[in-house]
Parts: sequence; C-alpha cells; structure tokens
Amino acid sequence: MQVKRLGEVLRKGAEEQVDESKTKLESARNLYDEYISELIVTDFDYRRAYDTARQMFGSAKVKFAAVDGSQDQRLVSGLAVFWGGAYAATGTIEFREDTSPRVEYATGFIERGRGVSSCVPVYVDRVTEIDQAILGLTELGQTTVTKPLTEQAVVDNSSIASWIMTFSELYLAYRMVIEDEVKVLFLDKSLSGTQTSLMYDTSKRSRWKTNGAIYDFKIDGIPIDVNEMGYGRHYIVNSKLRIPPARGDYIRYATIFLLQQKQKPMTVDEICAELGIKEDDRKNRIIKYLGKSVEEEYLHESGGRYSINPRYANSWERIKKLVTSIGDQLFKSASGNPMRIKKGDSYQWLTTQDLAFLCLY
Repeated sequence: MQVKRLGEVLRKGAEEQVDESKTKLESARNLYDEYISELIVTDFDYRRAYDTARQMFGSAKVKFAAVDGSQDQRLVSGLAVFWGGAYAATGTIEFREDTSPRVEYATGFIERGRGVSSCVPVYVDRVTEIDQAILGLTELGQTTVTKPLTEQAVVDNSSIASWIMTFSELYLAYRMVIEDEVKVLFLDKSLSGTQTSLMYDTSKRSRWKTNGAIYDFKIDGIPIDVNEMGYGRHYIVNSKLRIPPARGDYIRYATIFLLQQKQKPMTVDEICAELGIKEDDRKNRIIKYLGKSVEEEYLHESGGRYSINPRYANSWERIKKLVTSIGDQLFKSASGNPMRIKKGDSYQWLTTQDLAFLCLY
C-alpha cells in the first residue's frame, strides 16, 4: 500500500508539472505568433548591411570574438582554492553586397585561442579578508554557537571565484579589442546590466578605504584616492552622444569631465552653454556641485572661473594602468599569490570590492 501511494503521488505530481509546462509553452507560442514574430527582423538588405559595415568598421571584413568564462572552488585540507578564467572563440565576418555575410571560425583552438585564468590558494581563515560578505552571514543570524559556519560553508558561500571569472571575461575582451583589433564582440552578459550591477556593488563610499586594497595604491608614484575611485565609476564619456548626460547625479561628473577636456578655466555660464543647460534649477545644481567639487579638491576656483585640479588631470590614464597592472598580475604573473599586491613595504589582499571596481573600470 505504501508503494502504491507513493506511485500515485509521483504520477499525479509529474502530470501536474507536465500540464503546467504545456500551458506555459502554449502561451509563449501564442505570444510569439501574434506579437514577437512581428518585431524580429528576418530579412536584410545585403547592400545596406555591407555599406553600414564599411561605415562602422572601415572594412567589409572584420574580426569577431566570443568570450565566455568558467569558475571553480575547492576545499583541500583547510586550504581554499579559487579558480576563474575566460576563453575566446574567434573568426572573421565578411559582409558582401549581394548575399549573406561569410563567417569563418578560426581552427586550432588550442594553438590560436585566447584565454586568461588565475588560481588563488587561500587558507580558509583568510577568506573573510578577501570576501567581507562572508561576515554578513554571521550578522544575518545564519550561524550560532551550536551551528558554526563550517570551512566548507565558507568556501561554498564565497564569491571570490565568481569575481575572478567576471573580471577575466571583461579583461580578456578588453585586451582582444585593443590588441587584436576585434570589431565584433560577443559576451554572455549585457554590458549595460553589468554596469548597473557594478555601480551598486561599488556604491558604499564609506567602505572604499577600509574594504579594499586599491585605495592608496600608487600608480606612477601617486596613490589612488577616494576622489579618483568615484571619478572612475562614472567615466563613460562620449561627447557626440553627450554622455554622461547633464542631469541627475551625472551633472557633477559631466562638469568635471568637461573641464578636464577643455583644459582651461570656465565660468558657470560657459559651462552651462557647453552642457546645453538653460533652466534655472539645473543651473543652480551646477553651481552647487561646482562648489562641492572645489571643496573636495576635484576643481580649483579663481575669480569665478573653474578648472580641473592638476592632481586629477590624468586620472583616467592612471586608472587604466591600475586595471592593466593588476590584470597582468592576476592572469600573467607566475610569482607569488596573484591576489596579494604590494603597498609600500607590506602586502595586502585584493578584495571582492576591489575586483568589482576593476570590472567596472
């Protein structure tokens, strides 16, 4: 009777799941037939595609790369080993005037493929120095005296391997664009969505000094400070598209980037004219943020004219060097633990907050 009852429960439960899936699929099919199919372009004007490709890329034949990552973490006799990496499949796309593009994949993946990876061994009691989120498990009441957080749980709940993988994907993609002249890049994540998430992960300004190693790390003999860390978070600049926009929280950085680009003192009226600001309330916000930027020493003010502080005139180039130097250490260096960087006479662990900043930059 027990076997019969369990059989009935299994059969009925499975039938319910199948019926539910069938209903969902039918709804999705109806939505596709009546709406989504009208939005998907299935026919192309080959000549227009060819002309657009030449306009965008400067050539009808371009390189492409598809980047994907992988990660793993293991506990071996009290030693946590975190691994993350990314690899790329490559090839060329040749746009043609009268027929579909020709796509060729590079063969010999082992010989020609590009990839980066890093392996980080850390004793379990040091994991919380790198990933402070583990400490939050205790604060949330997930551990007690009678139910402590085990070594395996510390490793399983750590995001170190995931952050290494994310950074490796973006770092490899960046390297392929600047070194291999890749024009078409495929990633398994939305860059806009990733940027939004990373802005959130790096939003706690009060922790920038205490929860990371890149603060006060010297590049070209000058330490990275809080101003530069905040500056780099918003450095997505395209003057033709007027990015960052002169509105909301971006007004402040739009002003700083404008003064950095012009490299000359400007009045409030000149700044507003350049940014296309005419409304009084937005102009008042410009005045407010200019004052705050002067107070925090982003800018200098003299006789009603504002200019970039020479200390930050070359900040973006230094931030790029920060990313490439740590990226090379993580994915190319064979000496020492790749997650430890030298600051002065001592070494300090890179943290997951640091990796979030590096991914964002």
